[in-house]
This record gives sequence, C-alpha cells and structure tokens, in this order.
Amino acid sequence: MKLQFALVALACLLAASAARTIPSYVKICSRNDPQLNRCLVDSVDKLRPYLAKGIPEFRIPPYDPLLIPKVSLTQGEGPVSFKSEFNNLKTSGARDVVVRDVEVDLKNLVVTLDLFFPKLRIQSDYEVDGRILVVPVQGSGYSDGNFTSVEAHIVLSGNEEKRKELTYVSLKDRTVKLEIGGATMHFDNLFNGNKQLGDTTNRFFNENWRDIVREIKPVLEDTIAEVVHGIVRQVFDLYPLEQLLPETAP
Repeated sequence: MKLQFALVALACLLAASAARTIPSYVKICSRNDPQLNRCLVDSVDKLRPYLAKGIPEFRIPPYDPLLIPKVSLTQGEGPVSFKSEFNNLKTSGARDVVVRDVEVDLKNLVVTLDLFFPKLRIQSDYEVDGRILVVPVQGSGYSDGNFTSVEAHIVLSGNEEKRKELTYVSLKDRTVKLEIGGATMHFDNLFNGNKQLGDTTNRFFNENWRDIVREIKPVLEDTIAEVVHGIVRQVFDLYPLEQLLPETAP
C-alpha cells in the first residue's frame, strides 16, 4: 500500500512539474467574456514585439525577419505558367502588422484572423523558368519583392482532442485570402545576366504587377497558410483550451 501511494504521489509530482506555464506577458481572455473577440485582438496585438523576437515557450521562431529555407511555386496553366524555387527567404515588415479582428468559434473550433501589413519585403535566392503573361522568363540569382497594404484573411479550423481530461485543438484545415495594394519586384541575373533583357523584363513585371499578383496569388496564399498554420499549431499542441481560454480570466 505504501509503495502504491508513493508511486501515485510521484506520478502526480511529475505531472505537475511537466505542466507548461503560459508566459506572464500573454494576456489571457475568458471564453465567457462578452467582449471575447475584442480581448483576443488586444492579446494578439500585445504579442507583436515578442513574436518579432520569437517565443520559445510557444516554439515560435522569430518572425521579423522570418526566415524560410525554401518555397517552390509552380503555376501550370493560364497566362502565367512557370516553375520556380526560392531559397533562403527573408521576410521583413511583419512586426508592423495591424490586428484588425480575431474571432474564435469554440463550438466549431474555428479561428479567424484579419490582419493588415503596411509593408512586406521578401528577399531570396531564386530560380525560375516559364512564361509570365506574354514574356518568357528564365534566370537564377537574387530577388527582392516589396508589397504594400497587404490584407490577410486567415481561417483555421480543427478537431477536439482529449489528453488526460484536458481539451486540445488539433488543427486540420487552413485558408488564407490576400489582397495586395501595391508591389514592386526585381530579379537579378535574368537570362544569364543579359542586362537589356533583364531590365526590360523587370520593368514589365512592375508595370503589370496587378496581373502577375492576381495569377500567382493562389500559390502565395497556400504558402502563407502553411506558415501560419505551423505557428498556431505549435500553440494549440502545447496548451489546452482550459489554459488558453479558461472559464474565467486570471
């Protein structure tokens, strides 16, 4: 009997020591707050300076700049058809994001975010081969894209998962819809460094950025959805809803 008691006590002690504590600078909202969405907007907004540097407790890496090892974009149909690969991507400007709305549907386990980025800059090494509108494009080198007034509507949904009588959310689906107000792009070393063709092509890109962005936007949305999903999934995997959205706020 004493041995059984000791084992139970040891198990409880280990469970308590393994419990994760949400960082003190995170504003916790009550799920019963009639102004829950407003509280969540304030909570996410207060996290911005910490997100820029990364939050180890949430396993979230620094996101401004956000470093992405590799992104492959392939568009096989329509006026824009190409295969491209971007390596060593560096995305900056996310620290200035404006959190316009956050909604949580606890019944259906759906999270909706509306974000506004005044400016986003994406630098990378690239390889591309294909056709954009009427222009054949081929090259490899350094690329620099600047995007302004970027609206992002993000929807994440998941399923309930019970672990030791606590409720976790296992994310399953995600969608991102983007609206981009302006864009400038530059690709070094197009056509094996042919300056005349490279300058002409870059000028064409910038004069027709709306058409180009419209054609490649679905691919960009899928890429951003995967990144956002990965970040939020870490939080939901580490902490149960009882901690993230308790009945009453601490």
